Amino acid sequence: MSEIAKYIPIIIVSFILFDALLVYSWFRGAGPFLKRPKQQGPAVVARKRVIVVSRVANDGTGHALYLVTFRFPDGSEKAFDMGETKPGRKAYDSLYEGDIGTLSYIEIEDIKLKYADKNQRHKGRRLIGFVKAPEYGGAKIRLGGIPSAALFIMTVVMLTVVPISVIGFLVFMSR
Repeated sequence: MSEIAKYIPIIIVSFILFDALLVYSWFRGAGPFLKRPKQQGPAVVARKRVIVVSRVANDGTGHALYLVTFRFPDGSEKAFDMGETKPGRKAYDSLYEGDIGTLSYIEIEDIKLKYADKNQRHKGRRLIGFVKAPEYGGAKIRLGGIPSAALFIMTVVMLTVVPISVIGFLVFMSR
């Protein structure tokens, strides 16, 4: 038995545990949104704001919330964190206060219980998209809402199958 072959069970168990952790973290984050219906309706961009959450010393890097608040015809408002990713920042930058359009989003069932402080409720919402009215350019802003299950499964498979295949190849070559 080669030197590498005796470590294969440990490596395979490690990949399985890693995958289990990925599955758990995905369901923990996306789980509350999976069975919730998509909500859609007319809305106006009421406010945009950036809240700096943390800053790292001299280089100025850190973490910030890019929040957009939409107002509905009944006067209620809902804030959404656009995220710090490139698509989120692009969506944030393409919205202007006063833009009118159709908002699509998902909200967890018990948002008022889970986030009693309404300034934290953006954590219980996922923006799917906003389509501006034709007089505001008609642009379609899409963020996607929840990560796709297919993309997640593909990632887990790639993180498992590829390394195990490489290990199998190495064992085969060491004979």
